[in-house]
Amino acid sequence: MTAPAWVQHVIWWHVYPLGFVGAFPAAAPPDPGEHLLRRVAEWFDHAIALGASGIALGPIFASRTHGYDTTDHYRVDPRLGDDDDFDYLIAEARRRGLRVLLDGVFNHVGVDFPRYRQAAHDDAAARWFRGRPGHFHTFEGHGDLLTLNHDNPDVVDYTADVMAHWLRRGADGWRLDAAYAVPTTVLGCGPAESSPAPTRRVVRRRADSRRLRRGGSRNRLRLRHPVRAVEGNLERPQRRQFL
Repeated sequence: MTAPAWVQHVIWWHVYPLGFVGAFPAAAPPDPGEHLLRRVAEWFDHAIALGASGIALGPIFASRTHGYDTTDHYRVDPRLGDDDDFDYLIAEARRRGLRVLLDGVFNHVGVDFPRYRQAAHDDAAARWFRGRPGHFHTFEGHGDLLTLNHDNPDVVDYTADVMAHWLRRGADGWRLDAAYAVPTTVLGCGPAESSPAPTRRVVRRRADSRRLRRGGSRNRLRLRHPVRAVEGNLERPQRRQFL
């Protein structure tokens, strides 16, 4: 399907919410009642003055430290606030005609992720991770970041459900963190199932302007919304773009 026009022309204003509002690092974690996520919306007019048409948020989901060690993908980080604060941010963006991009950290999770805590005594939980209990793989040597096993259909279904959940809540798309490390079968493209939703799309992966060919259809993310993300942690010759 042809990508929506805004995907091709959007200009993102990127912000790392935890640092931007002073939630991390901090001597003491802020209380959810401080509603710090709403402070980001106070800068939307500034972003528009700079020429931006979308807000690219860094991690906003519950984590132990910096946001990339996720503990709960369905919960707004309590240091930032709660679901009402997310709804407020989306509403303020919509009021100004801004798109909102979320940061999806699906290659790895933090040590407080519930299934990791269960993995030592639960075989089903252990299969969520690469390696074996006591010897799970970590992301690029970071001991507190446990690599998810995307060969496990439960992990793929979880990822797809998280993405769809926040798209239904009002987000416009996802940046996929460390996407170069996620198996291509997970982010494959193929025929979408029949659906009454006219905007139904699949995640499409491109590298160096050439579409990669992938086989298989079980482990693919199929979403009802446009998804666009750029993995920006690579040198330019290796940069991947997701449309």
